[in-house]
Amino acid sequence: MFEPFQQLVKGAAKHWGISKEVQAATMCQQFRTLMPELFKGREAAMENIKPRSFKDGTLVLDVENPAWSQEVIIRKAKIIEEMNKIAGKNFVKIIRTQLRESDPSISA
Repeated sequence: MFEPFQQLVKGAAKHWGISKEVQAATMCQQFRTLMPELFKGREAAMENIKPRSFKDGTLVLDVENPAWSQEVIIRKAKIIEEMNKIAGKNFVKIIRTQLRESDPSISA
């Protein structure tokens, strides 16, 4: 009997005790996929907003500066709605932004 690949991955993740890690990676990838739709007309968003982590219903996004954090806050309800629509469950409950740490090896 044929079993969809996604089901095999879920089963293997559960067996090996890495279900939360797989879910986190999946949610971060779903955010990347949704970005063009969520930030239409703001193509620079792809470079300035990156998913950092997902844990216990909280999606943390790295942002380049406070202006990009504001862009996320403006779209927060839509991001949560769309992420949960794709997931088929209410996984995402909170969106947090975090300023991306600058690389100390780069001097200004």
